Amino acid sequence: MRNNLGGGHLGAVPSDSSVELFDVLDSSGHKTGQTKPRHLVHRDGDWHRAVDIWIINPERGLLLQRRAADKDSWAGYWDISCGGHLTAGDDSLTGALRELEEELDLHAQPEELHFVKTIQSSARPAPDFINNCFNDLYWLETNYEISDFKIQTSELSDLKYVSAAELQALLAENPSPLVPHPEFYTFALELLEKSPSQLS
Repeated sequence: MRNNLGGGHLGAVPSDSSVELFDVLDSSGHKTGQTKPRHLVHRDGDWHRAVDIWIINPERGLLLQRRAADKDSWAGYWDISCGGHLTAGDDSLTGALRELEEELDLHAQPEELHFVKTIQSSARPAPDFINNCFNDLYWLETNYEISDFKIQTSELSDLKYVSAAELQALLAENPSPLVPHPEFYTFALELLEKSPSQLS
């Protein structure tokens, strides 16, 4: 079932030969004026910005994505509905809309995305991979069913909607199949327990 979020073509995916550049930030989240390739940003632990979008349906189901098996961090783990790093020069909202289109073929309008807050996080999922990031968190409501999404297979391998109880059960597993960022899941549970008007 489609709604006003539309359909259309899948967003362009950079070719293997392209270099993905990030804006390097200072420890307060301000741009330094420097840009660097993605792999060097993660090698050196530079601060950068990402966007993360939680997607819910009218039945209060929360969309989870499974990261592709060849991702450079947390391969095969279940994660936030949609997300990605900002390309150099992009603003947060532009980046969020692009990620929705590229990863899920979901074409949202700017006013349909609700900004929540920015979360500063630091993780080292591999010895040569440091992720120092400012994550801009959004939520979006849609009546898309799983079959309506067209996934970007280079980024993710599967999708599913979960209830609040199912999300809590996944968090309680040891080890958990979820990418570990607790603050994000705390908000996700709030999103499922409150009405959209209470979160605006």
